[in-house]
Amino acid sequence: MRSVSQDDTFQSFNKKGNAMKKFQNLFSKTQDGRSMVEMLGVLAIIGVLSVGGIAGFNMAMLRYRTNELLDTINKMSVLSQQVYEATKGIQNEVDYKNIYGKPPSQGLPNIIGGTDYLYVQYLPNQSKGGEGCYMAAFKSLLDTRVCDMAIQIAGADRLQVEYCEDYGDGIFFIGDCENIP
Repeated sequence: MRSVSQDDTFQSFNKKGNAMKKFQNLFSKTQDGRSMVEMLGVLAIIGVLSVGGIAGFNMAMLRYRTNELLDTINKMSVLSQQVYEATKGIQNEVDYKNIYGKPPSQGLPNIIGGTDYLYVQYLPNQSKGGEGCYMAAFKSLLDTRVCDMAIQIAGADRLQVEYCEDYGDGIFFIGDCENIP
């Protein structure tokens, strides 16, 4: 009786249906490239992500512009009250150009256009123990969505938008201006 070796087993396996060739062909196949459907799928995913990214970027830029305008108005508000107190009530208004030495369109690019104005006025309230509010007026705001965003950021209790026109003129009231005579 003959013993069965591994070679004999392999030979008998190989003779039965050529299984070894099929096994070898499974690993020797190569892909030459990607199909058109796969490429279109990748492009579609990139397109959807790009649209979402651009929308997010635009919203972030709007929020940045609004914060920049509100920050400038807050700084000017403090300065207008200091001017009011220093001049003993004679002057209560500060102008962006007088403070920063350049028009708002240069100091706040992409927010205020042209060489128009941005000023803040302190409105004292003698009946409330000297507490007052501030009025900020501007002209040629480049994006009127800033007005809506300003209310969201500052809160309706702190900031009231008197008006904000389509052509960019507007007035903000900051603080409690209800009881100002």
